[in-house]
Amino acid sequence: PIWRNCAIIGGMIRQIVANQPAMWRAALRRAMVPRADDNKYRRGTILIRGGAMVGAGVLCATAARRAGAGLVTIFAGARDRAIYLSAQPGLLFSAESFIFQRNVWRTCLSPARQNRAQVIVIGPGCAATRATRRDVLAAIKTGRATLVDAGGITAFANRAPLLRRALQQHPNPNIIFTPHAGELAALNIPAMPPPNAAPDAAPNAARDASPDATRDAARDAESNDAAKIARAASAAEYLGAVVLLKGATTVVATPFGESATARTPPAPRQPMPQPMRPPVSVF
Repeated sequence: PIWRNCAIIGGMIRQIVANQPAMWRAALRRAMVPRADDNKYRRGTILIRGGAMVGAGVLCATAARRAGAGLVTIFAGARDRAIYLSAQPGLLFSAESFIFQRNVWRTCLSPARQNRAQVIVIGPGCAATRATRRDVLAAIKTGRATLVDAGGITAFANRAPLLRRALQQHPNPNIIFTPHAGELAALNIPAMPPPNAAPDAAPNAARDASPDATRDAARDAESNDAAKIARAASAAEYLGAVVLLKGATTVVATPFGESATARTPPAPRQPMPQPMRPPVSVF
């Protein structure tokens, strides 16, 4: 539904919409309205790889449950268990082991537990470490719907070719990356040539794209919708996955040249509180 009534601008499909619940209600109606024979597994199960920044994982789990997911499991450090469960008592919790972390995560992703992890979310609150990078690659190999965010993206800083190879070896149309401008810049994705560019344009563009230039482009893109669409579309084409570039104007780009924008409406202005005057004594 997101691509209906779109205009073609600069060779890409573009639509500016208000990023409000009405935009997604039709797609989520079936999940939001329970049926008599529903159970938690039929309504969708999500496994979230959390990190030390617990707030991001809590927000992700809250959004998943409000969107209608039947079962949400958090995989994070044992010391954070009480924080996650006090914020969302309906969550399941799987504690990582710092000694056998790799085995525990792979156990969560195993086919035997697929009914508890139909969708995988990795990155919210995670540090950009080798362990996070390894966990992202393990999630990609499962072939399940996967959303990669925050630390799951920056774990591949300057390693975009490694991520691209993994996606090419395990093609999956249901993988989504949700960076903001800085996280996308950290990947340092080589510039893609225009459709009519000469065959040798790509290597030259990649050689000229220094990390500093990419970061500058990321800052400029925040105030330039056209540049932001181009960056998201280029990243989606390079990775072969959907890229949702967050910001005041959010861009959703597919590897097939489709792009849509959602501009967040400005928040209504609130009146400034008046300072309280001290009471006047009558004596």
